[in-house]
Amino acid sequence: MNSGDWPRRVGDRGNCASAELCRGSIDPELRTIGDPELLNRPYLAMLTSRKPPPDLLLPTFDLFRRLREERIPVAGGFHGPLERSCLRLLLRGRQPVLICPARTLKRFRVPLGWTDAVRARRLLIVSELPDRWTRPSSRSAELRNDTLTRLASRIFVVSANPGSRTFERALRVMDAGKPVLCFDHPANRELLIAGARSVEPRRR
Repeated sequence: MNSGDWPRRVGDRGNCASAELCRGSIDPELRTIGDPELLNRPYLAMLTSRKPPPDLLLPTFDLFRRLREERIPVAGGFHGPLERSCLRLLLRGRQPVLICPARTLKRFRVPLGWTDAVRARRLLIVSELPDRWTRPSSRSAELRNDTLTRLASRIFVVSANPGSRTFERALRVMDAGKPVLCFDHPANRELLIAGARSVEPRRR
């Protein structure tokens, strides 16, 4: 990566994606790797419980293939195995992708599989976490998800058990007026009752 790809703050001179961002609607301490103009896309953010039901894995892959084909901007932490698999699907396409690691971007090494997308200006890596968060933790993941759900226009939840952090976050997102989408599956029954919208997997 060249010097222009190193982490920058949104508030730095010449690094505002829009006048709205410069006025502070996004934390000026938000650091980015990639083209900050990508912050202006209407992202669908991915959230999931740690162990989603096995019968939701294939529908999730099918959904992300469809998102790739339709060039829907997608955001996520892409930390767990399912999320990483979905990211690999997305990186084969051309849609914008926003990645929020659960750590600071200071001394962050961009994985080799991401560099082409960063240089093509379709992958943006962002973090608001201070320099002390050099490794992911449960607390940094929660703070990361705060950033993720704030930057996204809508949220897709693979699965969320009632009472889980993912479930409670989805409720807060809906209370804030953002759409939450999920599969019509027993694991998401309470989420659908609370107001989430069902997404139908593509039929084979």
